[in-house]
Amino acid sequence: MSVKADEKHTITLEVRVPIAVDEGKRAKFEDAMTNFILGHDRIRPELHDALVERGVDIKRLNELSTPEKLGVCRSKDAMEFIPTPELVGIGNRAGIDFRAGGKLNIEFDYSNSNASSTDVLEMKLQLPSSIEGVASGQVGNIMRSLFGDCHLSVRAQDYLLAHGIDIADLAAQNIASLGNGSVPPTARVDKSVADTLDQFGLNTARLGKIQVKAMAGDAAPLNANPPIAWSKTTCC
Repeated sequence: MSVKADEKHTITLEVRVPIAVDEGKRAKFEDAMTNFILGHDRIRPELHDALVERGVDIKRLNELSTPEKLGVCRSKDAMEFIPTPELVGIGNRAGIDFRAGGKLNIEFDYSNSNASSTDVLEMKLQLPSSIEGVASGQVGNIMRSLFGDCHLSVRAQDYLLAHGIDIADLAAQNIASLGNGSVPPTARVDKSVADTLDQFGLNTARLGKIQVKAMAGDAAPLNANPPIAWSKTTCC
């Protein structure tokens, strides 16, 4: 596989959509799904009243839950990709500087719309062709750098701890508000995005697992069926 200049720093993510989406509504669906994939965790609205009673400023909590901008991206709306030391090493061996910016392509495959379950979201990750093979732990590194680690930010956790609040305890004390434990205490998207996806039949609160299949180097193209390289329980 040859490497074009504009492909060297390109990562492609293909989302296998597990539900049927009318062609005329796919743009709306893809916008909401991209928000979900690239979202960040915040405390679910069902817990806001309990937090306010304990002196928490919800607006301030949401601000602290939002990832901090490092201010190094030239493009105003660019997503900041912070590589781990291991990823920096992988890139160096492949002649790629992950800190130099790049491109993330997100594609949607609707051929999986008759899937038996909507609580698993399958993705395929195509890495730059100069990376010759990647282990599952390395795929996990890449996914966490792109999409976070399904935790409330440290700043937000510290703010809650300053009020004597532990998230696990908060969820246990308000379990009835969280569907008796069937809904996590954090949400990856705001209510409007969650409602949009719910209208299409994809309930983000109960989407239980993300599975990623990864390809690199001269591996098969995205339409092939490699084994799962990384799996993560969501906190949608």
